[in-house]
Amino acid sequence: MQSETLLREAAGGIPKVQQRVVNIESEYDYGARVGVWRLFRLFNKYNYKYTLYAVGKAIEDNPAVGISSVKNGHDVASHAYRWIDYYDMPPEKEKAYIKKEIETITEICGEPPKGWYYGRLSSRSQALVWDVYKEMGIPLLWQSDSYADDLPYWVDVPAEKNAEKPEGMLIVPYSYGLTLSF
Repeated sequence: MQSETLLREAAGGIPKVQQRVVNIESEYDYGARVGVWRLFRLFNKYNYKYTLYAVGKAIEDNPAVGISSVKNGHDVASHAYRWIDYYDMPPEKEKAYIKKEIETITEICGEPPKGWYYGRLSSRSQALVWDVYKEMGIPLLWQSDSYADDLPYWVDVPAEKNAEKPEGMLIVPYSYGLTLSF
């Protein structure tokens, strides 16, 4: 385990391995305790709908965030089970994390995530997500691990190359400026 270096007020620096960095922890604590609720009040006041990109562990630690989102008619999508780099993770371990994320959001929010955004994916992550959804019999409606466009677009899914009626995958490009992650 190491401290976060990217998603913080002053990004960069050398990660602290096996050490706590209390000021960074307090930035995340602010979001979970105060910031997310301030945004929720604003969105709900004006009836603006959002998609909450939920990290499974964060929803486990603060289930009220997911429950409130669903109760108020918002979508809860996956942001993976842990906010870690999946680049070098063995495929079996990554699949286990994908399954745990789906189960966590389903248990807390009442339904599985319809969309998925990793952020720190491996070269095989998108295919593994697709495989796990198919294995669990759950529809995956979109993925967001692309920054390649301003508008959603369709791509072929390699696992469907021999399918009689391939469905493809809707890609909803991720935007740093218009996202709400928890």
